[in-house]
Amino acid sequence: MKAKLINKIKIMDDIWSFEFTTENKMDYIAGQFIELTIEKSDSPNQKTFKRWFTLSSSPAENKLAITTRISPENQSDFKRELSNLHNNQNFDISQAMGDFVLTRDLSAKLTFIAFGIGVTPFRSIINQLSETNTIREINLIYISKSNGILPFEELFKNYLKNNIYTYSSIKKLENSTLFNDVLESKYIYIAGAEEKVMNFRNKLVLSKVEEDSIICDYFPGY
Repeated sequence: MKAKLINKIKIMDDIWSFEFTTENKMDYIAGQFIELTIEKSDSPNQKTFKRWFTLSSSPAENKLAITTRISPENQSDFKRELSNLHNNQNFDISQAMGDFVLTRDLSAKLTFIAFGIGVTPFRSIINQLSETNTIREINLIYISKSNGILPFEELFKNYLKNNIYTYSSIKKLENSTLFNDVLESKYIYIAGAEEKVMNFRNKLVLSKVEEDSIICDYFPGY
């Protein structure tokens, strides 16, 4: 599917959002991901760069968006090409896919755990809930070694109120009283760097959390 960049926004520090539109409206569910393809036409070998991204936009919005880290010191070839995109430039995206989506059980107590940039699918989900005035019982836990400032903080605070918790490491969460609430959640959604998500998922299973109640979004390359 052809897409066109309409805006690049610096969210904070090295986190950027890339907003785009498509010729035909894309149907998707908040929390799903796409594959983004950039053709480097000025290359002698016409290189193609591809990468998977969870959408940070929600179906309630009139544009699509991805959000990622762009580090000037350590950029992959893909991130370099992504950074160099200019407004109105075309690229390709796949249809949205994935099952990192909310359960239909409206009474279920939910915990969202975001490792760093893993906060992006939760931005999509919370925006959709907010725009549709849908009330869900959710705790959002943000794990980050940085200054602890939560990306999209205003959106999250407007919807979740005081149900937002930040920790500098997963170990600090495990040693907190909140960890018992995590274990008692009916569904636990975890997103972020692949290794961190996998390790924490395994710890939850060892803590007797049912595997079917753990939903993961693994971000490769972080």
